[in-house]
Amino acid sequence: MQQSLVWGMRNYDSVAFERADYKADDHTVESRAARYATVGGGLILMFCFMIGSGIAIIQATRKIMMHHPNQNFITITVQEFGATRDQAKKFGAQMGAIMITAQIKTLDFIWSKLSVFITDRENHKTDARYQASLVFKTVIVKFFNAMYPFIYIAFAKQYVEGCKSEKYGCIPELQIYIMTFFVTDICTTFATIVVGIVKTKKFVRDEMNKPGVDAASYTYLQVQAKFEPFQSKDMINDYMSLTVQFGIVTCFSVVLPSLTMLALLTNLIKYRLIAYRQLCVMQRVYPTGSEGIGAWLDIFRGVCQLAMMCNAGLAIFGIIFQLGHWCQLLYNRWLI
Repeated sequence: MQQSLVWGMRNYDSVAFERADYKADDHTVESRAARYATVGGGLILMFCFMIGSGIAIIQATRKIMMHHPNQNFITITVQEFGATRDQAKKFGAQMGAIMITAQIKTLDFIWSKLSVFITDRENHKTDARYQASLVFKTVIVKFFNAMYPFIYIAFAKQYVEGCKSEKYGCIPELQIYIMTFFVTDICTTFATIVVGIVKTKKFVRDEMNKPGVDAASYTYLQVQAKFEPFQSKDMINDYMSLTVQFGIVTCFSVVLPSLTMLALLTNLIKYRLIAYRQLCVMQRVYPTGSEGIGAWLDIFRGVCQLAMMCNAGLAIFGIIFQLGHWCQLLYNRWLI
């Protein structure tokens, strides 16, 4: 607060410049914003329902592949290629993690487009208000989409479907799902950044190699004109990737401690790539004022609250499960 006061950023939104897309002469601004806010809320609920339904369908399909491999076309195909019944069951178990990861990435991509489309039509006056609205719409669905499968496996699956391990419950399966999602997310992020860098560099190089263009006299402004602009959705994607990773590490590192070291090593590379992208691949961002990170501060606080509940819950559920397991062993030994 002291630094924001020294730099003149306190309550900056009240004196911020209007967005270039803001239509001040539109007399239907308020009614249109309320209408699109209602539509956005309905879509948020619909997507959350789709996420829960998708997880239920995937888990049911995975259960069939594991226990009745001759009743699912995927495991049937695997056996036709020479795999044994046991190998087909193991493949079915791994497919569950892959299918959930595919659902997360697909719905995440669709909602990222829809949230921008809706927010653009709400006609926000300043960038801070636009960012806050877009962040609110984006994070609710994306974070729920990313975290719901892990929370379900950690706390509910044991009592709904049962777990394969009698000694450790669903913890081994949770570890597999976490590693699968984390590695996939990191690879996807790396690939997106690298592809963007390569495409932009190739585009500028092709422009320089055109007939009549002197590459030696190609100015900095000409290069900047060829680069892609850094937009609000790009910042949302960067923050969202960090938020999901932060949530997974803080909520579930108690069951997979090596995840923290993996996150550290991958972020050392990831943020060097992001820094290179900002400096050498995208247009220079026009400087704007901000009192802080805005709505993201409340989101990270919320993730911390969720992490405390998840870690305490995992500890309590683990103790209860172990006590039940020991009581069952003592009971069986007493019967013998």
